[in-house]
Amino acid sequence: MVFQWVFYFSLLILSCVFFGVIVKKYRVEYIYLFFQFSLVAMINLDGFKLDNSLFSSLDIIVTAFFSMVFLVAIILFQTKFYMPFVLYVGYLVNALIGVYFSPVVAESIKYISRQAFFLLLMLILMNYKMSLKKIDELLVLWFKFSVIPAFIALIQVATRTGLHTRADLGNIFFTRGMGLTSHPNFLAYYLMMTLLIFLIVHAQKNLDIKKSTVVVITIIDLIAFMFTFCRGALIGLFIGCFLYFWTVNKKKLIVLPFVFSLTFFIPGVGTKILEMFNFSKLLTDSSFSWRLAYWRSILRLMNWDNIWLGNGIKSTKYYLNKSPHNEYIGFLFENGILGFTVFYGFLIVLLILYRKNYYKVEAPYKCYFLAGWILVVVSLVVAMSDNYFMVPSTVYYFWFFNGLLLNIHFSLKENSKAVTSVQFE
Repeated sequence: MVFQWVFYFSLLILSCVFFGVIVKKYRVEYIYLFFQFSLVAMINLDGFKLDNSLFSSLDIIVTAFFSMVFLVAIILFQTKFYMPFVLYVGYLVNALIGVYFSPVVAESIKYISRQAFFLLLMLILMNYKMSLKKIDELLVLWFKFSVIPAFIALIQVATRTGLHTRADLGNIFFTRGMGLTSHPNFLAYYLMMTLLIFLIVHAQKNLDIKKSTVVVITIIDLIAFMFTFCRGALIGLFIGCFLYFWTVNKKKLIVLPFVFSLTFFIPGVGTKILEMFNFSKLLTDSSFSWRLAYWRSILRLMNWDNIWLGNGIKSTKYYLNKSPHNEYIGFLFENGILGFTVFYGFLIVLLILYRKNYYKVEAPYKCYFLAGWILVVVSLVVAMSDNYFMVPSTVYYFWFFNGLLLNIHFSLKENSKAVTSVQFE
């Protein structure tokens, strides 16, 4: 109840701040307040259920409010448009057409509105006038805030008020830490993104934050991360570390197997990890074997008459009572070949852009693009076995960070043009 009131108070402040923003263009103070309050709002989108057919949870309210704010800002301020966004717009158009085939029209439209919101979010962040120093401060703020849901998750584990796990963790008394989210996996992917992004950037340029603070927050986040018992996020974190060391210092790769093996000794976590090496159990009695059977069921339901446009967003859950747990199969079933192609095409374009910039730009900026392309690769991998891009309370941070990276990209581009122009004159 306390957190719910904090959320409403934050939304009220955000509304007041916005009216100040439209008076003066590009107020950096706004982006800090917006980010701080949106952290409070977005981390628990599905945590509070409301008795309303339209606004069944807070994510609908937050999406509607922020979309209104962004639309006004885009109309009032000069906004440049990144051409690859055409792919994302194509994905939205395809999804809207797919509503015709959807058995859950209302749910489809609500989900599409969230996806449109992410486009507006990236546009606003991309066009905001922020120095690299301000973006650094924003990232530090993001990292510091993560200790709050992480600490609450640890309290839930200690007091057994979290979500109870199945007996296959080796102990029926284990609980999973949820933090401020409605499911442990949501917290796990939020922490995975936070740790990867911050630690990669901080390792390369030493952000303005005390080393002791970094150590304490990292330890709390990692412990809370482990007690979500989310293997997908753990594998994603491991892959992210592997890509980082492979790119920056291959000699340190030797440390990773040792660190990964330490997870075997964490109660519950070790059981989940060791299950991956027990092939008889893995293929017959595990969450992986359940996923395989579920993916086959989705593919059997595939309607080849509308394979190009799909069966409509959220239709998988309607037909089989569960989300796809594989974004590739899910996108193909719900968005068809066209929607699948343009959405993942957009992600590949971002990946190529970030890698290219990493090898081209100067040192202060390289670390952001390094974190960017690693995060995209990790996201594409974990999407193979989980609902990564379909959960707004976690993927919000993915799109937020992409908006910041595009902001840096275009700032560098403008500075380069300005320097060239001066030299020419």
